[in-house]
Amino acid sequence: MCTSFIYRKENTIIAMNFDNDGKDALLSSISGNDFIVSVYINNHYYPSYGINSSGIFVNDLLSDETGKGKYLRRNGKRIASTYFLQEILYNRQTYKEVIKRLDSIEVCNNPNMCSHNMIASKEGECCIVEHGVSCTKTTKEDSPYVVMTNFPLIKDKNSESYIIKGSGSDRYEIANKLLSKYNTRLEVEDAFSILEKVSQKEGEWTTEMSLVFDIESNSIFFCLDRKYNNNFRYDIANNIILTNNGNVLNLSKKGLSLKELSNKE
Repeated sequence: MCTSFIYRKENTIIAMNFDNDGKDALLSSISGNDFIVSVYINNHYYPSYGINSSGIFVNDLLSDETGKGKYLRRNGKRIASTYFLQEILYNRQTYKEVIKRLDSIEVCNNPNMCSHNMIASKEGECCIVEHGVSCTKTTKEDSPYVVMTNFPLIKDKNSESYIIKGSGSDRYEIANKLLSKYNTRLEVEDAFSILEKVSQKEGEWTTEMSLVFDIESNSIFFCLDRKYNNNFRYDIANNIILTNNGNVLNLSKKGLSLKELSNKE
């Protein structure tokens, strides 16, 4: 059911495990220097996570119910999470523009599900959107890293600490413990090591893609089906995917299914 984090000390790394329950997933690029993964639901592909052409990462992860933020039709002051992702990923929205948008609208859940969003910038800014509850904005001065899994990140009123309880709380605690060991830098290999330790190997949800956005190299590294020794690299500036075997793949609006891509390793 997915794990994401941003590490922001001497360098900035954004990483995520995409855990899938068997739905078709498509990797595409709308503008030529972005990276979008969409999931096939009800005869359409809807964005699940990605990085837009301004370098803004956003995702939409399933979350335990909060009783708030229930789906209502879109109007001038409200937008469902999927369409909120489309706004960010299909346009060159900057982090500042996204936050300004959040100040004027409420993001609600999609029909028949509860989810939440992590939005992160190359500068280490991060916003956690709990639909109908809160938008928690932080910078690297506030904390060296932020982790999100599948329980709502809501702070206890008395301690101002997150209430760690619910789906993915075990993965949340593991990721936080591992990230705390890196005092200055987190390398791409370190991020993959953490993702591997919180990946899901069996059951209804298994890890289909593990992604690491390395700001310094302006590259997105990813692997499929927990094959952590067989990484792809998406060169953002040149809009190409480099395989572990040295092959070059072009990324387009039409996209590549993750199943198709796994055969091109």
